[in-house]
Amino acid sequence: MFELILTYFLTPTVLFFAVGLLASILRSDLEIPKSIGDALSLYLLIAIGLKGGIELSKYPLSDLVQPIAAALFLGTVIPVIVLIFLRKVLKLDLDNSIALAATYGSVSIVTFGAALAFLENMQTPFEGYMSGLVVVMEIPAIFISLMIFRFLEKPANFQVARHQVGISAFSS
Repeated sequence: MFELILTYFLTPTVLFFAVGLLASILRSDLEIPKSIGDALSLYLLIAIGLKGGIELSKYPLSDLVQPIAAALFLGTVIPVIVLIFLRKVLKLDLDNSIALAATYGSVSIVTFGAALAFLENMQTPFEGYMSGLVVVMEIPAIFISLMIFRFLEKPANFQVARHQVGISAFSS
């Protein structure tokens, strides 16, 4: 068990996170140049998009309907649940609640990459099309959060909708 934990914590992703966290705690001026950060982000997006697309093409559509539907469902429902939780339970302001709802609804590419590396290290099999589902989940999570923000930024729209639907989950 200790060997598994040590192997996981010595992966480049976790080590870079630890260095960044340590630099932040020590108030270091350590910073990655913007061009390198942009290049790495672009590389990750292209690599995952291509890998996901290639893997999706290997499966018949009938095998993908349920996983895609589940990814779309989760990408739609999670931001709404998070938004309600943040507004009602934590009493967070609307702008930050919507931003966090979009964040939790979408999939972190870095977290996804770390999870894949962990599964590969554990020699745990997983479907190749999971990379494609990451992209599928991103779309509704961001879209729903943007639509909620756009709708709620106009108080008149919100008041009319709240009375028509009879809900007050998003208001404070």
